[in-house]
Amino acid sequence: MNIVELALRDLTARDARALGTRMTEFHALLRELEVSTPELDRLVDAAPTAGALETSSLSAGTVARGIFISPPKDLTS
Repeated sequence: MNIVELALRDLTARDARALGTRMTEFHALLRELEVSTPELDRLVDAAPTAGALETSSLSAGTVARGIFISPPKDLTS
């Protein structure tokens, strides 16, 4: 399975932690390909200390976006 198929499996299983791990792996690939930016790398690196499970980024030309998965809130409290 490739990383996209694995991410789809994680989404289907509603496994946020596994999906987040996959997203972190994907961002590492973006870094290796040198298509990430220092700003996004800093955001991705800092997000776990702010409570995100895992992170990644998207890039389309000169526009880059960060994606962060946070743990679900307990809606009963």
